[in-house]
Amino acid sequence: ADPVLKFLDIVRAALGAPITITSGWRCPAHNATTPGAAQNSLHLRGRAADISAANMEDLAAIVRRLAALPDICPGELQIKRGYIHIGYK
Repeated sequence: ADPVLKFLDIVRAALGAPITITSGWRCPAHNATTPGAAQNSLHLRGRAADISAANMEDLAAIVRRLAALPDICPGELQIKRGYIHIGYK
C-alpha cells in the first residue's frame, strides 16, 4: 500500500475524527505558485500530503507519536500553523 495513504488512514483512525487533506499531489505549475513549496517537492510525485483537522492539537500529538514508529515513519514531518506536512522519499 502507498505509505502516505497508510499513514493517513492510521492517523484518521487514531484521531477518531475526519482529517482534511489540504494539499496532495501537485502539478508543476501549481507547485510553482504554492508559497513555501520546495522546487523538488514530494507533492510533485504524490509522495506527500498536508492535512488538518478540527482539533489540530490532538492531530499534532497523534502524528508525533505515530511518526516515531519505524514501520510508518515519514521521511518529512513538519507541524505548521494550520496544517501538518508529511512526506515519504
